[in-house]
Amino acid sequence: MTLLKKYKMSIIIPVYNREREIERCLESCLNQNLDSVEIVIVDDCSIDKSVDVVKSFFLNKRVNYKILEIDKNKGVGHARNFGVKSSEGEWLLFLDSDDELLTGKLHTILTTIDQVERHNPNIKKLGFPYLKDEKKIPAHAPFSEVVNFVNYLRWINDLRGTDYLQVIHNDIFQQFKWNEERVPEKEFHLKLFDGTDLFYKDEIVAKINSDAEQQLTRVSISAIPYQQAVNTYDSNIRILSRYSLELKGYAPRMLESIINTLLIYALSADKIKELAIYLFKNRLYTSLNKKQFFFILISIFNSRIAYGIAEKRK
Repeated sequence: MTLLKKYKMSIIIPVYNREREIERCLESCLNQNLDSVEIVIVDDCSIDKSVDVVKSFFLNKRVNYKILEIDKNKGVGHARNFGVKSSEGEWLLFLDSDDELLTGKLHTILTTIDQVERHNPNIKKLGFPYLKDEKKIPAHAPFSEVVNFVNYLRWINDLRGTDYLQVIHNDIFQQFKWNEERVPEKEFHLKLFDGTDLFYKDEIVAKINSDAEQQLTRVSISAIPYQQAVNTYDSNIRILSRYSLELKGYAPRMLESIINTLLIYALSADKIKELAIYLFKNRLYTSLNKKQFFFILISIFNSRIAYGIAEKRK
């Protein structure tokens, strides 16, 4: 059910110790027509003067904004979820605190939203390329506009994470939330966008200055329970299994990546035997390559040696 929202869009910006960068990001937002837009700043318990800089920046400015402060640092995923709960926009644009919207490009995003709502009302996510180090990311998209889920999976399988700017309808977050674990966005998005289509507009709208690795939370692997990691990836494995025939060579490659990550979790928690049982119980042993198969065997006998090898391969 679509909920009536106050604004057409909320721009959600998590902040953590970015007192030198955040003003540039906010300035880029103000270089747009913000009549139907709100800006949501979520401070993730910064220990510098980030909050003071934000408050000073908005002083005497006629802008729809709110500043949310979290009392404990829990990472980008948690900060985004915190912002979503307080957002009043139909659509959500997520920026990092050192990213910049290019002048006038919010109009492009809002125009694209209007186009989608009129012609493809079931689509709930949009994608746009961005600039990073003066290069267009992604350089080329193998499709135009509406992208079905299978082609979307093929595409992100070749990307690092989700290398495009995302605009997501607030309805999506009635059922899901941003990943708060240290799980790559590529694999997280399998669950978030299962079975849905993407509308991709091949027009650069932003400059991204943050590293893609900042899209992961700051929680270490060892801090996440092994079973919690298995539960997260299990749903992705089931999704890939449903689309295995259509994805052909792509599904095995993505499964291989998931199993590699689970190996790291299992080794850090000394749960390699449990992982082996899980893989065989779910008939995933056929997805193991030779290196993974022998790695598990070695790990069962000497998990310390295996963990050392795995850490070096990261």
